[in-house]
Order: sequence, then C-alpha cells, then structure tokens
Amino acid sequence: MKHRILIFSLWTAIIFIIVAAITIIAWLLLPYEVTQIKEPIRILNQNKEVRIGEPIIQELKIDKPNDIAPANLTRLLICENGNLVTLAPLPNALNLPIGEYTLINDRYILPPKVTVGDTCVFIWRQTYEVNPIREIPVEWRSETFKVRSSE
Repeated sequence: MKHRILIFSLWTAIIFIIVAAITIIAWLLLPYEVTQIKEPIRILNQNKEVRIGEPIIQELKIDKPNDIAPANLTRLLICENGNLVTLAPLPNALNLPIGEYTLINDRYILPPKVTVGDTCVFIWRQTYEVNPIREIPVEWRSETFKVRSSE
C-alpha cells in the first residue's frame, strides 16, 4: 500500500512539473497582440509649431486588438538640444475601446521647460503585462515639431 501511494505521489509531482513547465514556456513564447499606433504620430498644430502653454495636437491612428490595459505609461518630450521632459500623467486616463480608429489627442500641454526655437519629438511609452511573468514594452514617436514662444 505504501508503495502505491509513493508511486502515485511521484507521478502526480511529475505531471504537475510538466504542466507548470509547459505553462511557463507558453507564457514566454506565445505571441500577444497589444495596441499599436501608426508612426510617426502626426502633429496637427499649424506648421508643426507648438507654443509653450498650448496643447500638442496629435493624430493617433490606433489599432487595439484586445482589452489589455497598459500597466506603465510614460510621455516624454525629447528635443534636439538634449532636453528631456517627462510629462505629468493625466488624472483621467482613457481606457480606449477595441478596434481600429483615429483619435485626435490634445490633452498634453507644451511645458515651459522646453527651449523656444528647439525642435522636439513626443514619445509615448507603455508596458503591457500580458501574463504573470511577461511584459511587452512599446514605444511610439511623433513627427518633429518646433517650439515657439507663448506670445
């Protein structure tokens, strides 16, 4: 009887280890579709010039195949003079619907930290947690735009 229990316990452990290994391998190797935005993101401000204190108007062509929400969101401005500005997160983040569509985004204001006359690019960075052990980072860049004074 003890011999049967021992054999049964060993087979149960072996099966558990095999199932766990297959699950982990699948989590690491299976492709996951996450939101995509067509690059470069179009800047719709007149003449691709944005005044300090004005919104950066962007045309986002979005393809969101599923309802996986991003875990980490970062919005940056990188300018030719080396200036790097992290934009504050928006208080009311949108959970965008599934599908393919175009969205005009004017929710980010050009901060006074940028240099007048500089050329900058807007960068969206997001990380998707697609399962308990895997994250997929994505990054999208806008067209370049010129910084103008607020006058």
